[in-house]
Amino acid sequence: MQNKTYALLASILLMVFLAPSSSIAQNTSRKMGNRGQNQQNSPMKEFVQKQRAKGQEYQDQEEKEAQEFTQTMQGKKKDEFLQALKGFKANQYEKNTAFREKLFQEGKEFVNNLPQLSGEMGAKRKEKILARMEKDFSEMKPFFLKKHEENMAFIDKCTLDSKLEGPALYKALEEFMKAQKASAQEFMEKHRQEAQKNSQSPAQ
Repeated sequence: MQNKTYALLASILLMVFLAPSSSIAQNTSRKMGNRGQNQQNSPMKEFVQKQRAKGQEYQDQEEKEAQEFTQTMQGKKKDEFLQALKGFKANQYEKNTAFREKLFQEGKEFVNNLPQLSGEMGAKRKEKILARMEKDFSEMKPFFLKKHEENMAFIDKCTLDSKLEGPALYKALEEFMKAQKASAQEFMEKHRQEAQKNSQSPAQ
């Protein structure tokens, strides 16, 4: 198998998206009493920056592992390659799920500890923000589980299809993973737009 093909597949396979904790926190900052304050130095701004940095560090590590995986696949036969690919994707899904959960819990903890969300009015705002975060996260989990199950099923299908060998196999995997990535990006963009719309609604 060609290095170029492996590099392409490795890149396409890296569907890593963060939990809504950082994006929701950023998009709802106006609702938490940050109007008129210096956003550059606000606790919200600092929190979002830290979450983004964690996400970037995580993605960098994932890319490194993907590149290392491609190197181990040199000269592997179809069945051995697809079995290894299935294991790699399953492990990646478990790690990504745990990472999204970690960021989500950190986001909830941050919101719960914000001083501007104290008192009766602050408590009502906090309740709405946390409910929105819970809703988004509860929608993310089944979506990414479905993507994972589709990945596993497609790899199994490729294993059983005797016509998929060499370049034909690589092309099928490439097209499928591109479609998976586009679907995930569309899903996340929809949530981003909804969060932005909610952040621009009048505070209650």
